Amino acid sequence: MTPDPPEQELRERGRGNVSVVNCFPDWRADGHYEAKGRRWNQRPVELVEAGLSVVDTSEATLGMVTAIEATPNHYKDDTGA
Repeated sequence: MTPDPPEQELRERGRGNVSVVNCFPDWRADGHYEAKGRRWNQRPVELVEAGLSVVDTSEATLGMVTAIEATPNHYKDDTGA
């Protein structure tokens, strides 16, 4: 029997759901990345979907904080699927 896939929970800061909230992160995005190496105005779920299988997501703080539960794409169950 194959063990359950290892799940990871990520919490990422990204672009909010309210346009007025996004003004400052958009304005400061390049400077913040240069200074801190972090992106403020990304879409975390889209980035995670590129390398992991997303199991569940939830958002908080006007959509600026995203919790993502994911497993590796290469995980296969006993049926080989």
